[in-house]
Amino acid sequence: MTSPSFGVLIDAMPGKLIVLLLWMALGVAGAMYSQSWITAGIQALLLVGVASGKEGARKLLIMLYILGAGVGGTGLFLDAAMNSAYSSRPERMLIPLILGLFVVLPNLFGIWVLTRKDVQWWMYQRAMGGAAPSSPNPPP
Repeated sequence: MTSPSFGVLIDAMPGKLIVLLLWMALGVAGAMYSQSWITAGIQALLLVGVASGKEGARKLLIMLYILGAGVGGTGLFLDAAMNSAYSSRPERMLIPLILGLFVVLPNLFGIWVLTRKDVQWWMYQRAMGGAAPSSPNPPP
């Protein structure tokens, strides 16, 4: 039995996973642009791990996204609390709120994508070289 070509697996790749992989590629490009070579290397390894269907990369990325959402959410909460307590101008809260959401929302999106059954199934099939059963609902 031969393994399917790369194009067949890309065609079957869930759209939300494609968006996540593009987002991760932008992160790698941004790290390279800012010459953060270690960060770029780690992000590239995670990107390749997820694209090749490695379960360990998926779980590590979920943990990192949870950590990022928690840290970003804590920062967002603390910033809102400080601005409401010490600022008489509520419009000053708008920019930190928007920036905080740009930290939290991509992490939540990453968690959502990597915990979907169709994404997990695609990664399983990719890791098995396409030799897995074609049903996305395997028997228990």
